[in-house]
Amino acid sequence: MYATASGNWDIYIPFTELGVRILKPNGYQAYVTPNKIIGAEYASTLQQQVFFRQTMLEVHDYSRLILFDGANVAVVIVVNQKRESSANHPINFYHYKSSVLDSPNPIKATKAELQHLPSGFISFPVTTPDQSLLQWIQVSVKVSDVSHVSDGLSTDQAYKIAKHVQQGSVSDLSDARIIKLVNTGTIDPFHLQWGEKKIKFLGFEGTYPVVEQTYLTTKYPKRKQESAEVTVGIAGLSTRIEAAILPVGVLSGVATVLLKPFEGVCPYALSAVLNTKLYSDLYKALFGMSGMTADVLNYSARQMAQLPLPNKEYLKPYVGEVVDIHNIDKLEITDGLLSLLGAYGHQHIEGTRDIRFEKHLEQSTLNALTLSLK
Repeated sequence: MYATASGNWDIYIPFTELGVRILKPNGYQAYVTPNKIIGAEYASTLQQQVFFRQTMLEVHDYSRLILFDGANVAVVIVVNQKRESSANHPINFYHYKSSVLDSPNPIKATKAELQHLPSGFISFPVTTPDQSLLQWIQVSVKVSDVSHVSDGLSTDQAYKIAKHVQQGSVSDLSDARIIKLVNTGTIDPFHLQWGEKKIKFLGFEGTYPVVEQTYLTTKYPKRKQESAEVTVGIAGLSTRIEAAILPVGVLSGVATVLLKPFEGVCPYALSAVLNTKLYSDLYKALFGMSGMTADVLNYSARQMAQLPLPNKEYLKPYVGEVVDIHNIDKLEITDGLLSLLGAYGHQHIEGTRDIRFEKHLEQSTLNALTLSLK
């Protein structure tokens, strides 16, 4: 009955579709709805078959305001007119930061630009900290083109595995035969806090969580295989992207994303790119309305897979001689520079890195993306 009632939809989705249906030609529609109407996969069909087939005029974003007593719901108003529009039709976005009485300047985006964004997520003009980030959407390579992207343990798996999690010891960290468990709270940029930070895991509480290898091999052989490979783990709940190498013998727990690089792609290079401020800003720009709050975001496999990445040639392993951070600017981006930077980040914890590291990291990632656009 309603084309938009697909996936994990909410009632306001078909209600908005119905509203446009019963409008007279050239009539207007303006509903107050949850902001997920412009920032969720389940809103994709509504956007494609209703908003883009008609004329989106304005989007008013009140996500940072609490407008209703007893209901902490982030809302927007999408103003539509029932008439066709061209691909270059401009749409005005307004972002209200302190009050509904604000007079924000319009942020313009064309229908064609919104249609190039990941399906269901058209909030970019109001969620991006920098409008120039839009250019990177044109990069053709995505995370899913250079790695297998998956979520960590499911909730069901976690509850079953939790019965077989026990306290290990500090010496287990260097023993690849022992399966260490990490979750979103123990993954930092370029660093795992296993053995440093106490975690709670469905009844377990300790600093050295390990999983019985026999149980994992018998019940979850795919998870056991994942733990036997070098991968990139990403915290699933954070204010920024936090990515670190998961060495052999580490199992990715709940609320995490796992990247298994394809042949020829260096996991250190992937971690280097993802840990930049540029990539945290880009993820927020694309998927900012899928977060727990305006600042704390959910990082999921489905969304991470859609992030644009530099071409594969810039993500290859570094195979040259060891280069000091002081001389790293002598290398070309095609020499495996991102791989080298990723390795340096993992070898030096935050606070001990050379002050030029962050600058090299951001600039090298920017250079790789720029070359990938050509």
